[in-house]
Amino acid sequence: MAVFPSGGKDVLASRRIAAYVLPGSQRVWPMKMRIPVSLDSSLEPSIQSDRGALREKIVLEP
Repeated sequence: MAVFPSGGKDVLASRRIAAYVLPGSQRVWPMKMRIPVSLDSSLEPSIQSDRGALREKIVLEP
């Protein structure tokens, strides 16, 4: 798993994880950001799934 700034290529955080999340459930993986991230910004986590790589934009709210 890796986290990027929205539209960016520099990795803000990464972690090797060998786990899964079943539909309808959730799981938390704490990650330490390499630089401070503003609460009014957006991030793009990138994960590898059984259907390929997924990267989606999420907006942070203060």
